[in-house]
Amino acid sequence: MIEKIVESTIIRHRLIECGQQVAVAVSGGADSMVLLHVLHRLQLPCGFRLSALHYEHGIRGAQSEEDMRFVQETCAKVLGLQEFDEAVFLERVDVIYVPKRETLEFHLKDGTVVTEACKNTGHQDCWTEERRAATSLKRKNGKRPNRADMTCFSKVIKCVRCGCNFRKGTRTSANGDKVSHWRCSEHKGCNSVSLRDDLLRTMAAQVLSIDAFNEEEFEQRIDHIDVEEDRLEFYFRDGHSVTDHWPIPRRKKCQK
Repeated sequence: MIEKIVESTIIRHRLIECGQQVAVAVSGGADSMVLLHVLHRLQLPCGFRLSALHYEHGIRGAQSEEDMRFVQETCAKVLGLQEFDEAVFLERVDVIYVPKRETLEFHLKDGTVVTEACKNTGHQDCWTEERRAATSLKRKNGKRPNRADMTCFSKVIKCVRCGCNFRKGTRTSANGDKVSHWRCSEHKGCNSVSLRDDLLRTMAAQVLSIDAFNEEEFEQRIDHIDVEEDRLEFYFRDGHSVTDHWPIPRRKKCQK
């Protein structure tokens, strides 16, 4: 259960202390809706007070207003109400699951299960025209927005097995060349494939159907990459995905 995972993480890392007030920023996407509901169920066992915040920032005009209404309209529809009622929601909804991308599964306390589509808006919310222009200008000036060691793959490659991000590491090969690899940041028992940076760029260019890899185009079009064993799933910002398989190098047999 996702609640047990969240609860154990809160306790292990002391993220929330007993008696604290916790505010959840709810954008209207699947991630924030599920986070809100999970924390609502955990506030009594963990002893904290919970409130939800939705800020209609107006950056995307009517689209951001639609996000604000989306959560209320979806919940009202599931509960058979003409308009959203928070008290009824808390009384009748047991848990919300995300069985797959852009899908919400409402489990009501009477045993009913209702499935609704839910568009992922998180990256659209933050990737505004102003931010796009500022990021593009920094790249033209040879500046990376954050740390110098960050690339377009940073915080984008996800391990399906353990849920961790891939991190970049560099080592020196036998001939003295420096080779960069992306590996799962979970070091305890995760055997996810290691992705060599130059080969990953070549694969990404093929997925994007471009002749040569371009970081700016990658960031504009790719939302994230899921890695499961040798399978890489490239998720585009327009909602579709492309699957490719990482070539596993064969180990040479030792000559006796």
